[in-house]
Amino acid sequence: MIVNNINDLNLLLSKVKFSDKDLHEEYPNIFIVGAPRSGTTLLNQMIAYTFDIGYVNQLIARFWEKPYIGAILSKELKLFSLNNFSSEFGFTQEITNVHEFGYFWKKYFNRVWERDPFIDDLSENDINWDAWRLDILSLNKIMRNSFVYKATNIVPYIKKVQDVLNQSVFIYIKRDAYDVALSILKARKKRNENFTDWWSFKPYRNFKLISQLDCQEQVIYQIYHIMKIIEKQISNTNFVVIEYTDLCRNPQNEMERLYRFIKRRFDFELRMVNAPIPQSFKKNNKENNKIIDLLKQYGLWR
Repeated sequence: MIVNNINDLNLLLSKVKFSDKDLHEEYPNIFIVGAPRSGTTLLNQMIAYTFDIGYVNQLIARFWEKPYIGAILSKELKLFSLNNFSSEFGFTQEITNVHEFGYFWKKYFNRVWERDPFIDDLSENDINWDAWRLDILSLNKIMRNSFVYKATNIVPYIKKVQDVLNQSVFIYIKRDAYDVALSILKARKKRNENFTDWWSFKPYRNFKLISQLDCQEQVIYQIYHIMKIIEKQISNTNFVVIEYTDLCRNPQNEMERLYRFIKRRFDFELRMVNAPIPQSFKKNNKENNKIIDLLKQYGLWR
């Protein structure tokens, strides 16, 4: 087979088998979930910076068919040294920075392969859970450590994920819905050069109907849909809820709270290697009355 690009390389690697198929769950893995533009990337960066923990950097993400190969290379090249908290709509530049791992999540959790994936187009039975588990545990094996993932694609399957990996920790980051709505509209304008074209996760079952709404109502439903799916499962004992404002106001406190939760729940200690760098944020003025009215209709205004 001739390999001309990264897609060809991943196609070739898809036939490679991990040497140890009989992997056991030795480490807790952290899965960050939340609405688009709610702070998932910042939280991912903060955890990767604060703790001695594995995370998906730019190199690992290039090996979506066999991510453990990217982990081997990253370990050899010492590419786990995040010190930059910059990002643009979830995207980062430095090879050591966090990555959304989009191709990997789509491989398992999306039937329709698009830039903006559906959030719930597969049933649990359509997903190859054994292969997914092997990929996750192979990363733990290579790094001999826990991993943190930005993992909104798993939102409809949180209960199943915990069945497959009992030591899963789910962090739900919540941000003021008004700020999220404005940020998604800003992303539409920046990425699509207009407000009308969709950006980020799409609700599968009602998408045709929702796509006929105006852009502001589309965004409100998008936020509502993802938040409701998460909050239906929040009674799960492995859930940690972090408010975006708290993360920005006192990141040290939120990281210590996460440390205590994992220590208490799994008797596992995440080793702190850096004190979190405080991040400031600018609160938007609530001036868009239409968005406010829509948020009230969906019960998201507070």
